[in-house]
Amino acid sequence: MALTKTLKFDEEVLSVINGMTWEQRGNQFAGVLNGQLDRKLYQSTNKALAAMGGKWNRSEQAHMFPSDPRPQVDGLLDSGALTVERDGYFPTPPEIGELMAQMAELVPGGAVLEPSAGTGELAEAVLRADPTQQVVCGEKNAERVMALKAKGLDARQWDFLEYEGVANRIIQNPPFEDLQ
Repeated sequence: MALTKTLKFDEEVLSVINGMTWEQRGNQFAGVLNGQLDRKLYQSTNKALAAMGGKWNRSEQAHMFPSDPRPQVDGLLDSGALTVERDGYFPTPPEIGELMAQMAELVPGGAVLEPSAGTGELAEAVLRADPTQQVVCGEKNAERVMALKAKGLDARQWDFLEYEGVANRIIQNPPFEDLQ
């Protein structure tokens, strides 16, 4: 069961987001702020952008999104609020993904299942460790499935309990939400 939370934002934050420039960069979308913000306004704006899946990237000088956030942005600008579904998604830090891929003792040319792939951090770590792996990514969230596919990963929208394929290894994080 997913929990939802509604976040409300003031006119100043909405004005900043309305003035942002949106562009596709590779397989991600960038939201570029229009000018420097004071710390408090940046933190409030960042909270809204993070709730839509954006993360500040210093080298890109933009908030980067795994999929096109503009439909959510339009909804936020219309209502002043975002309803966020908390579904237990916690991205794996790259160094942890690398360690997990090493510990998986991958079989050359093997099949790996990432049953709750998020945006593919573990799947990408497996492929960096051994590009011969056939990695199947499962994910319930449709937007994250699109992000996985944009990265060129074999991604399927599903509940991993429905998987009927074969895998030499399974690599995943446990669900963290609500003591699942």
